[in-house]
Amino acid sequence: MPAKIVVFALITFLHDLGTVVWIGGLFALMILVIPAVRKAVGKSPQAGEIVQGVQKRFRGFVVASIAIVGITGILMSKRSGFVTSAFSFANLYTGVLSVKHILVILMSAFTVIMNLIRKKIGGGPGAFLIINLIIGILILLLSGFNAAIGLIAGPAGL
Repeated sequence: MPAKIVVFALITFLHDLGTVVWIGGLFALMILVIPAVRKAVGKSPQAGEIVQGVQKRFRGFVVASIAIVGITGILMSKRSGFVTSAFSFANLYTGVLSVKHILVILMSAFTVIMNLIRKKIGGGPGAFLIINLIIGILILLLSGFNAAIGLIAGPAGL
């Protein structure tokens, strides 16, 4: 197998793994962990401590995942042949990718803001986690569209 294919496969794998850890972890926290903790101990201070403990343990993985997704995303964009700049709306592929980039930046900013607010005033996950989960799901949807566009359109990008 040519080295070029192996390298691109590894880059794609790391990108997918970073996405799974980041967005999948957020999904698991919102859909599994928080409801299970609330069911077990109610909406008590102890529940907040448990959820914050899980988030604290997960934070390093999130930061690493954001970095991995960013670096591998840049490498994948350069290799695709569709992308000429970070934010381009020259064709359907780059337009969808640009919206995806904006959402990734927004999601990253919400993550930083959420952590700063939590450090300053404490409290539970709140609306920021819900917003980030919705943005994460939209990012995955746009990734699916770009995969389909790339397969159908070829280098023209529609």
